Amino acid sequence: MSGGVLEVLLVSAEGLKHARLIGSSSQYVVIECGTHTSVTKFTGDEDGKTWWNEKVSFSLSSMEMKSLFKMKLSIMERSNITEDCPIGEATIHLLDFLREATGQGSVEVKPAPYKVVLKDKTYKGEIKVGLKFISGGESQVQCGNMVYGFHAKQSWCFLWEAILNCTLRRIYRKRPFGYCARGRQESKKEK
Repeated sequence: MSGGVLEVLLVSAEGLKHARLIGSSSQYVVIECGTHTSVTKFTGDEDGKTWWNEKVSFSLSSMEMKSLFKMKLSIMERSNITEDCPIGEATIHLLDFLREATGQGSVEVKPAPYKVVLKDKTYKGEIKVGLKFISGGESQVQCGNMVYGFHAKQSWCFLWEAILNCTLRRIYRKRPFGYCARGRQESKKEK
């Protein structure tokens, strides 16, 4: 088995039981894939359905793939006053999926519903997730209008460079010092 990139497309969830009785709910998902963990954005509940439409990528080495059997998705409800409340979790078994992917080079599973298990081990609701694995392939990082591609076998320096370029560009646009000296000088000359 060679390494590669596992892309998880988190689409939506519906029929979830809310952890709190009062207040509006804002949910997010904690994705645990082997030693990697990722947290999605916060999103609200619309007509009993929660939408994320978010893609998360995990770069896996060949050693990580050998020990990776499942991925756990923990659905959490955000709370501003107390600790965040767990709603439930879903488990996706990856062993057969990764075996097939390494043999073919690339495999994609269209978004499918997975049952959500509550704390009391009952099922309530479902979460829709799609998977894609690229064996030693390429993935993309999107930042604003720019899309940065990187090869899974390349060093992480290129990925960090893309992230820093995007972040520094955003900081520069916000003008952290509150004013632009050039603009103030030009307006004084016009008077």
